[in-house]
Amino acid sequence: MSQTVAVTSADITKYLADAAKRLPFSVLEIQTITEVESGNNNYSFFLNRADGTRFFLRKAAPYNRRSVLKGKPVSVDPKRIETEVAMLTLLNKLWGRQFVPEIIFYDQGQQILIESDISQGMQQLSKEFAQRRIYPQHGKTCGRLFATLHAKTFNDKKEFSRSLSFKKTFLDVLVDDFWGRGLRAYVDPQLVEQWLAEVRETPQAVVWSDAVYKNIFVNHSQICFIDFDQACTYDPAFDNGLLLAHWAWMSLLTMTKKDAERFISDFIKNYCRVIRAASVMSSTQLEALLERTRRWVGYYLVSRTDGASGSYFAPWPNWEAEIRHLGIDLFLQRATSPAAAWLTRLIH
Repeated sequence: MSQTVAVTSADITKYLADAAKRLPFSVLEIQTITEVESGNNNYSFFLNRADGTRFFLRKAAPYNRRSVLKGKPVSVDPKRIETEVAMLTLLNKLWGRQFVPEIIFYDQGQQILIESDISQGMQQLSKEFAQRRIYPQHGKTCGRLFATLHAKTFNDKKEFSRSLSFKKTFLDVLVDDFWGRGLRAYVDPQLVEQWLAEVRETPQAVVWSDAVYKNIFVNHSQICFIDFDQACTYDPAFDNGLLLAHWAWMSLLTMTKKDAERFISDFIKNYCRVIRAASVMSSTQLEALLERTRRWVGYYLVSRTDGASGSYFAPWPNWEAEIRHLGIDLFLQRATSPAAAWLTRLIH
């Protein structure tokens, strides 16, 4: 496929017709097919059914959706979707179907995955954050789930990602380079490089590695998670840091401060409780993991204000400055602001 040729709903319609005998549902149930516009890596579609429910279809290709948007080749190994399948299989066992999609059908040859749509009746967390709704009641659940994943896979020497090239691109290009540009503008670049190298030598676990608010759906009583093709074997503190950074930046706003602090506090308490109960790491290892969690929070915060994709917070310069300051403080393990001092005490 040329890098600038999109996978369209017409392509998916033809595929479903050709694969009809292999599918665990009738193609006649599908009334319409609509593309999901938010994805960059995979081509994603909703298969809308006559009864009002829908499936979620993902198609991986050698040149991803970003290639079409930019009009130039962005080569990504389509085998990354095999990682999604493996992670969904694992999380359905560890977390349960109420938290992650169920695999409906997988065509390895075509790299097409059809999942249940777990987001129906829920709101995308990124949109809720924009309305200053941050759901502190889910901190306990998130802490328990993340700890369960990390405890069950801690110190596993086998690489989880089904695409080593995709993992390398993710860590080297996105995490180390694009995100790291933020910190390198304010911190000695050699210090950043040294820390990233040390992280890769720490005890590893299976990590989601995409615990960002666009991949989380919520309502008052439920929370669920999507998009697992970046899962790999890496530092478990990375998951914690990415997730908690969202509530860290909301802790800087007066109207959401208490709720953000509650989420972070509940997450850490329940994460540590599950890890200790599993007896998979020493107290020294857990303490080191929490230290790296604080530093990953800082790393990700500054990536959102000064990373390669620009600032998420440019319309709010005072808030942006506070987020940057907090991120630098946490990464450097210092407490020159009340927020940094509080988070340092809490994530310990």
